[in-house]
Amino acid sequence: HRDLHSFPTRRSSDLAILGSECYVTINRNGSNTSHHTGIWFIDSKLQSSSGLNCGASPKDEKAAVDKAGGLLSFHHPEYPYVDKMSSAKALAYTLPKDQAEPFDMVEVWNKGGFGASDIEGVLKWTERNFYDRGLFPAVISGMDDHGPDRKAKQGAFTMIDSNGGMDRDAIKAAVQARKTWVSTDENARVSVERSEACELALH
Repeated sequence: HRDLHSFPTRRSSDLAILGSECYVTINRNGSNTSHHTGIWFIDSKLQSSSGLNCGASPKDEKAAVDKAGGLLSFHHPEYPYVDKMSSAKALAYTLPKDQAEPFDMVEVWNKGGFGASDIEGVLKWTERNFYDRGLFPAVISGMDDHGPDRKAKQGAFTMIDSNGGMDRDAIKAAVQARKTWVSTDENARVSVERSEACELALH
């Protein structure tokens, strides 16, 4: 599949960028397991030609993503475990630091796809696995479409302050500078359009 990310702008026009999902092998409480990742600017058709091998270590996947000019996200920390157990139990693991370091972003809110997300629990997990170690990935929401048909309302938005820039370099620089935040405001487009900084809303 390919993921289309839509950026409503001050001019009320949409810019869609390509992305995709992959997965890495992480150590979860002493056992190696697969976990979803998100990749911005590289769609599923370009993954193999970009040297991406799903199932690699976070470090190796990050190296391939960097080489292809993308950004790497640790997706929905609760999934898929939250389908089978409580959120608290699903989040009762700590990434080895070397496996946390490669991520540019962490998805702290995912309202759809696999049940309700425990936003407070995910934020505490993020703090423990990243912030307490001096790692500060940008925060994002679950916003991918899993196909060419856009889903306009998903209940969460990733806000990006790119100082008005809409090309890949501007967006990447803003994310790498951690100029992101998450909003559940259905009127996010309005607040963005009124901003003098011309922030971008990604959903």
